[in-house]
Amino acid sequence: MVALHKDPAFSARHKLRRALIHRSLSTLARFGERKIKLGEIESGLAIQRDIPYGPAPEQLLDVVRPRESSAPRPVMLYIHGGAFTTCSRQTHRAVAALYASRAGYVVFNIDYRLAPRHRYPAAIEDACLAYRWVADRCAQYGGDPQRIVIAGESAGGNLALGVACAASYVRHEAYASAVYEHPVRPVAVMPLMPVLQLSDPLARRQSRKLPDWAIRILEIMAMNYIGERQPHATDALLFADPIRLLEATTPAKPFPQVFTGVGTADLCEEDAKRLHAAARRWGIASELHQYQGEPHAFQAMWWRPLTQQFWDDSTAFLGRL
Repeated sequence: MVALHKDPAFSARHKLRRALIHRSLSTLARFGERKIKLGEIESGLAIQRDIPYGPAPEQLLDVVRPRESSAPRPVMLYIHGGAFTTCSRQTHRAVAALYASRAGYVVFNIDYRLAPRHRYPAAIEDACLAYRWVADRCAQYGGDPQRIVIAGESAGGNLALGVACAASYVRHEAYASAVYEHPVRPVAVMPLMPVLQLSDPLARRQSRKLPDWAIRILEIMAMNYIGERQPHATDALLFADPIRLLEATTPAKPFPQVFTGVGTADLCEEDAKRLHAAARRWGIASELHQYQGEPHAFQAMWWRPLTQQFWDDSTAFLGRL
């Protein structure tokens, strides 16, 4: 039997689906930018675009920071979502600008290699490389390397937690061990509405009655990112499933503080709960914020009252750091 991702008919449908998703998310981003008057917000910020953090053409980042700064500012590495297959730092300009303007952070908003052209572990390799680049160079942009927060939503939340795990666990992967051995430690990680386990999507039915369409979305995401290996929750896939690593064993180095937020109508709600429970088990400071009835990606739906609450909660956490 031909694997689905090698079936030409499936591939054509998937390309169309991915294009429609990208167009929908881009439209939502543009609408949100108008709603919050992004141009006015960015006019108060210093922005440097298209800075390479690695040799691949996708390995670029933007630096977004307040114009006025008399002292080193805390730093955020932001990793966009998009099911590992779509979106970019461009679709997440508003997120970077808001964290820079509201929280006063120097935000490094990154791109990374996307699936299915670049499958696992390409994205986590890029996220780890970007972290090391930021840790080494953020002071040149007015940032304080002793106050780095790793943040991201959805697939970006998976990668953010993966980088935090790389910094805290002894692992054999070269990209992870390079982060572990780096002298700069992240102080916090913010996996927002995160999808934290890609392998074995059907296992989610055991913990929560997700509808068939939600399971199908997770299956397609897993197929795109980790391919034929996706039904097997193996050690080789731990950085596609960073929650399994955190649940299984205590970190070798102090784990950064955790903030996670999720809507109760989000198919990733269980992931956020697992993250909070695992952190608490090891005595890691953790905050779980749940938003009643909110769907996935509600943080970009600027007209919703609970979206404003989410932004107040996340910037308050950043302020407390």
